[in-house]
Amino acid sequence: MRHRASIRLALVLLALGGCTTAPEPVSGVDDWKISGSWRVEDVDGKGVMDNANLLLDFDGAGRLSGSTGCNRVSGAYAQEGSTIHFTGLVSTRRMCTPALMNQEESLLASLAAASTMSRDQSGALTLKGAKPYQILMRSEPMPAQSVAAPPAQRMIITPTPDTYLCGGEHYLMALEAGVAYVTLPGGELLQLPLMNPGDTADVASPRTFSNGRLTVFAGREPAATVRLAKGRMAAEPCERQG
Repeated sequence: MRHRASIRLALVLLALGGCTTAPEPVSGVDDWKISGSWRVEDVDGKGVMDNANLLLDFDGAGRLSGSTGCNRVSGAYAQEGSTIHFTGLVSTRRMCTPALMNQEESLLASLAAASTMSRDQSGALTLKGAKPYQILMRSEPMPAQSVAAPPAQRMIITPTPDTYLCGGEHYLMALEAGVAYVTLPGGELLQLPLMNPGDTADVASPRTFSNGRLTVFAGREPAATVRLAKGRMAAEPCERQG
């Protein structure tokens, strides 16, 4: 009887050991540094809204920027192996629909709470904090760069934008020497190349940025008048907000 009991105990322990053994991680992050643009696919296990443009850009040197689907966000991050922490998170204050605002609030809270990150076999990256805080995202290919824009001007280093009221709608715009970054009312971020690069020496000549479907006309000075045109529609004046 004792012999049979010993056999049963051994089988139970073996079975329990097989059930509790954790699988080896598919891909670690100990020797990997996060960088580039990442599209958020899920926040706190609730998914993301259709057509919401949630992007987080890591410059590889500790600076974060991106879009919450409503506003622009920026801050700092520190990574050491599989641990990560975000500090100094700030965002613009554009008002959106309640659903987008709630999603933005969840994303910012999950970023602030994040403490670890891991990658799976598909390449998806998960940032985790205390429950329920969790962000799932995938690497986003860099868009083709405009030949008119200097090599250093890439989407991952989008400068802090200003808010403009154009035709009753709010746009975020950051105007540089060779490119304009424009966030549409729905959250989509566009990169508009400078169409008249040969006129850069003429301070009296307004700059024209366009991708064919959206055009921004801006003076050379930061406080100069800005106008925006959709397609072939007449350009409307834009009022800089605060």
